[in-house]
Amino acid sequence: MTSQVRPARLDDVDDFLRLILMSDKAFLPSLFGEDYERVIRGIFESGEGLFGYPNVRIVEVDSRVAGMLLAYTYEQMVAAMAQWETEEEQPPAVDEPATRSGWVNPGEYYLANMAVFPEYRRNGLGSLLLADAESRARQQGCNRLALDVEAENRDAIRLYERAGFVREANDLKLMGRFQFARYSKPVSGV
Repeated sequence: MTSQVRPARLDDVDDFLRLILMSDKAFLPSLFGEDYERVIRGIFESGEGLFGYPNVRIVEVDSRVAGMLLAYTYEQMVAAMAQWETEEEQPPAVDEPATRSGWVNPGEYYLANMAVFPEYRRNGLGSLLLADAESRARQQGCNRLALDVEAENRDAIRLYERAGFVREANDLKLMGRFQFARYSKPVSGV
């Protein structure tokens, strides 16, 4: 079994959509509304915004898509938020504020969504994606990796803790029903 991580391409859109929805079955539909699949597909294909294909890394096994990681910097998030303010098609406003000041902070490389197809799990692909993310964070001058994981997602939490992520005290609660645990780790070699 040969595995590699590479940048996403436009022709990865169907696999990306399946994987991102696998990584987040509830919050994304709440954020983008009933037509969330079309909206996410459009953003990925445009190459712009947080869900654009330039922010996605694909892990392949024997030249087949096995998983993905969506990640971006603080600066990319700020630019996307500014663009959303001027576009007609933007996510609906969250009906209550988050319980902490921001989901991405200066100097952070934020790991927004990660998923591996079930048939490829438990083969080290998640760890491979995390190592690639740390390398990309270093290249972009970030000093910290950060992520929010659904508080009950024990498998993902075990993976992150094995990779050196530490749970912070400031969890995130959104829309009264989504509870996320914040994990972070310093980028090595920075």
